[in-house]
Amino acid sequence: MKKVMAFGTFDIFHKGHESYLKQA
Repeated sequence: MKKVMAFGTFDIFHKGHESYLKQA
């Protein structure tokens, strides 16, 4: 269960990082 939560958080950070790279 903890792995799923950590993976979900990582996915959110990854999507935010992608949008940041697109804006840069």
